[in-house]
Amino acid sequence: HEKGPHKMGGDQHEHHGAPSQQQPLDWHADHVHTNFRELWLHLRTLDYYVDVLGEPYTCFDAENYGSLMVVDPEEEFFREEIEKLFVDVTVKGLNVVVLADWYNIDVMKSIKFFDENTQQWWTPVTGGSNIPALNELLIQFGVAFSDRIYAGTYSLPDVSINDDSKPRDFPYLSGSSLARYPENARVLSVSLHDQVDEVTAGTVKQVQDIAILAMLDSGSATDGGTRPGRVVAFGDSSCFDSTDFHPECMWLMKRMLDYTRGDNVTDLVPATPGQSAQLDSPLPTRSPDSELYLFSKVLDPNNPTEKLSTESCSQIVWNRPRPIQASGMDTFQSSNRGLKDYVEDSDDKLTFGIVYSSQVDTDLKLPYIFPIGMIVLIAMLLYCICFRNPFRRTKYKFTPIGSTVLPIV
Repeated sequence: HEKGPHKMGGDQHEHHGAPSQQQPLDWHADHVHTNFRELWLHLRTLDYYVDVLGEPYTCFDAENYGSLMVVDPEEEFFREEIEKLFVDVTVKGLNVVVLADWYNIDVMKSIKFFDENTQQWWTPVTGGSNIPALNELLIQFGVAFSDRIYAGTYSLPDVSINDDSKPRDFPYLSGSSLARYPENARVLSVSLHDQVDEVTAGTVKQVQDIAILAMLDSGSATDGGTRPGRVVAFGDSSCFDSTDFHPECMWLMKRMLDYTRGDNVTDLVPATPGQSAQLDSPLPTRSPDSELYLFSKVLDPNNPTEKLSTESCSQIVWNRPRPIQASGMDTFQSSNRGLKDYVEDSDDKLTFGIVYSSQVDTDLKLPYIFPIGMIVLIAMLLYCICFRNPFRRTKYKFTPIGSTVLPIV
């Protein structure tokens, strides 16, 4: 089975606002034990082993895992992480599945609100995902996300779930589109409405051919037979959020992982790669007013435009075993009981034995404790019934009508 260490918000990232009237803030920390619990349970149902990575990418060995899942990150990436991941994918065959989310500076400014507790205006320090940081991680594979936000539903004509011939609609709640992907990538493009115009101007505009999913091989097989890893980039992590659970999204995750294991998944994306996308618009940039450096473990608080060196990896120190009893032949020889409780085979080798500690070697026989206790208990009950009966009832002697009834004690 493949393993997938997750770098998620609950471990290393601060999660902030999202453009949703129902959930203006994310209170669940983006962790597999909270709002991504259904995703984690689904992966376990598919017999995947899941490790949650709470440290930089430099702290795990890619040869021990099949896939790395990067789910809705808001934190920056160390330079050492970006360099190591490229080697892990292209040389060691590690697969990467990225689930992004929305990002747009104008939307971030438009959803600010006044917090009555702190008496301050709160503006998100980043979007639903830190798309500029994700692009730094993915651009080395030719993939990048845009700062346009799209929402709606789409259907896949060739997909049936649970043996149902009816096509299933899939939600796209608030996600980014793909701005870059290489020509060997297999891309899923659908029709969605532009949520940036909806939030900032109040207008709804339907847009055709929006690339939301890209799947690609990072290279060809080497002479040693090692297959380079595959990269999957999807623009909407909200589809897998347990807060608004959508079972059909679990099928989508299964097919993404099937692709990383070598499946062609022609029911999800066309088998023939499309043309490469190199949009004229520049890639998203970081907000100049962002205060992410106040919470980041990567950015230098004294110089927010610079990154710190990667953190040192934690070292696991195992406790030394401390046996509570050391049993051996010396114990048998020093004890005056238990020697008859072992059985010897034809080779005169000890096959079974019971060792009694000399610390409990007393004249008290444990089998006699229970009957002695029962005798004492019965004697106490007889004494209470015969001489000090607290349970006997008050008796009454009835006299003719008009007389006083006197109790007889």
